[in-house]
Amino acid sequence: MPSRSAERALFIGWCAILLVAAELVARALVPLEQVPRWRGFHIPDSLAAYRLAPNLDGGIYFYGRVPIRTNSLGLRDRDYGPRAAGVARVLMIGDSQTLGLVPEPATLARQLERTLARDGRRWEIINAGVLGYGTEQELIRLRGLLPVYKPDLVVLTVFANDIYDNHYRPRDRWVVGDDGYLHSRIETPHPLPPPRRGWMGAYDWLARHVDLFALGSRALSRVVHRGPTRPAALPDYAELLARDWSAGEARDWARTDSLIGEVATAARAGGARIAVVDGGSRAALGWATWPESTDTRRYDLDREARALDGVAERIGAPCVHVMPAFRAERSPLSLYFPNDDHWTARGDAVVAALLAPTVRAQCDRAASVAR
Repeated sequence: MPSRSAERALFIGWCAILLVAAELVARALVPLEQVPRWRGFHIPDSLAAYRLAPNLDGGIYFYGRVPIRTNSLGLRDRDYGPRAAGVARVLMIGDSQTLGLVPEPATLARQLERTLARDGRRWEIINAGVLGYGTEQELIRLRGLLPVYKPDLVVLTVFANDIYDNHYRPRDRWVVGDDGYLHSRIETPHPLPPPRRGWMGAYDWLARHVDLFALGSRALSRVVHRGPTRPAALPDYAELLARDWSAGEARDWARTDSLIGEVATAARAGGARIAVVDGGSRAALGWATWPESTDTRRYDLDREARALDGVAERIGAPCVHVMPAFRAERSPLSLYFPNDDHWTARGDAVVAALLAPTVRAQCDRAASVAR
């Protein structure tokens, strides 16, 4: 019969084995690293400053690991051959929202393709989204891709951050560094805070290196801070929703207006129709994302949407607005990642269902003209 000390040692050993096993399972399901790592994902471009590297097989961490693979042209998509008879082809251009920070089957392009295929037709939805792109970069990329893919329809996605991205010319803002990362020429890097000492330093170390501890800490934080909370600061892009734009907002919007017109001109010159998606922003979702002290009379949640309607009318293109559908959802904030403007897989699904009728109608018109 084993001694009491042997039983104690056996018990401690089994507990250690179970903890190690639980840690390994936790790391497999919820990786510790949650910060995107984009080293080697971009290559220089003489006009657009950068683009996604071709034939990439990598991944980032964004609320879980997200595999990122690209085709021979640097698109997060498969390779496509020549246009086949009876296949409707759509080219989607945009930024990281179009690229998708979700697994590839859950991106807007793939969910839209599956939604459209329910009518029995064959569809090819090509994902040409690139992280950080503004409208000028999307225009440059479109001009290069049109003769390659010859789409029936170009879908331009527009988001609030695009208006600010368009303030700068791409090569004045971005550069691919020798370290393999994409760097901004105009934004000051934010240095990491100095490491904490004592018990807080030990806490930080455990949170970075022990997944079970990190998961438990997050769960405890959710319990302590459960219930809706209002932010202390105005949301990003608040000034874009101001009823009276400053000279800066007006100037950036005028340039965006002009660039969207050039996208429409390029698409039509390439034999494609054009449709616009107004992705809005998390700030336009509702007042719950604004501080309680906000003077709501100064802002208009649909300010940017009406401005984009004016552009779409001028270029003769349909404009699909995302915000009304998001606001109608039971849990609108679940369509976004926490404290972030990127859509979750559910958000992409809502937009795919909303966009499908417009895409189908535009491709039907393109086919009737071709006949």
